[in-house]
Amino acid sequence: MNGKTTKLLVVESDEALREQIVSALTDAGYEVSTNYREGMKAVLAFNPDAVVLGADPPQLDCCDLLSEIKGSESTHDVRVVMLSRGGSAERTRGLDLGADDVLSLPFDSHELLSRVRSQLRPNPRRTSFASACTLPRKIETILSRW
Repeated sequence: MNGKTTKLLVVESDEALREQIVSALTDAGYEVSTNYREGMKAVLAFNPDAVVLGADPPQLDCCDLLSEIKGSESTHDVRVVMLSRGGSAERTRGLDLGADDVLSLPFDSHELLSRVRSQLRPNPRRTSFASACTLPRKIETILSRW
């Protein structure tokens, strides 16, 4: 992205799975951090271009973290690829909560890399979650004055 090293934050509690993800991403040339224990503070500190978000990180609610990332003015453009152990209901929930993509577990490393590249590709038609929520907030403010 723009000649700089692309930074990815991996939020995954399963050590073996985390190592597999980190290995695939670093081998592909990405700068990767796994320091996620502070939740949103870690996202703000590392300033990643994308987050690979496991469905069950310890001491964090992945859905809350996803909502925080997508709802914050400073991070709403961070792309999120969510990992899912569940079926279509869990994948759909992740997408409805704002994940940009959901990858079912177990996964192929080539597919993970392809999905990450897809999310990092510039797309001028992409509407951020935060901007999509702006209009309803304005309407709510106007209506509250009546």
